Amino acid sequence: MEKTTPYLQKPVTCMKKPISAAEYLAVTLRFLATGESYSTLEFQFRISKSTLSNMIPFVCKVICTVLKDDHLACPQSELEWLNIAKQFQDRWQLPNCLGAGDGKHIRLLCPSNSGSEYYNYKGYYSLVLMAFVGPEYQFLFVDVGCQGNVSDGGVFHRTSLWKALEGATASIFHKQNHCHKIQIQSLKTPVIQTWNTFLFVTMHFHWDFI
Repeated sequence: MEKTTPYLQKPVTCMKKPISAAEYLAVTLRFLATGESYSTLEFQFRISKSTLSNMIPFVCKVICTVLKDDHLACPQSELEWLNIAKQFQDRWQLPNCLGAGDGKHIRLLCPSNSGSEYYNYKGYYSLVLMAFVGPEYQFLFVDVGCQGNVSDGGVFHRTSLWKALEGATASIFHKQNHCHKIQIQSLKTPVIQTWNTFLFVTMHFHWDFI
């Protein structure tokens, strides 16, 4: 609340008392938690649908702006990635793992003139939300907006994280070689991320589902 108030609180004028920052946040959180329609929220909060249609997207952008660095901070150094791998080893006995990822289809109405671009294999139109989490269930990376007809692998290939890996800028690997390995008894294992449905191998990464 303290972080969002400077963005949400409107000045008082002689014409009317503005909607408070608390109301902005309350109605948005209600919408996100329940998925209720603007018509229902209009009666609950006594705020018109036209105002809600502008208010809720605005508050979502504010929440993202003020909280993303604290709660969606992707590791920036090799030491941070290795610390995540150590936590996976200690808590889940999964050696050299850098994160767990999956995609979620967000249902939407068919966008105009999009054809089957957003039509997914489940039989409805959607956008894809892709997320990677660490050993403590914390978000490490989130990407949203890819078309619903794209596979998980295709979505990942379009993310900024993949581009960083391809450009060797994600600080995951030693400069001397492209695959940081650890010794487990007599077996050397590459870095991995757990995934849901597919096996993916590159010179950098070994993906596998558990």
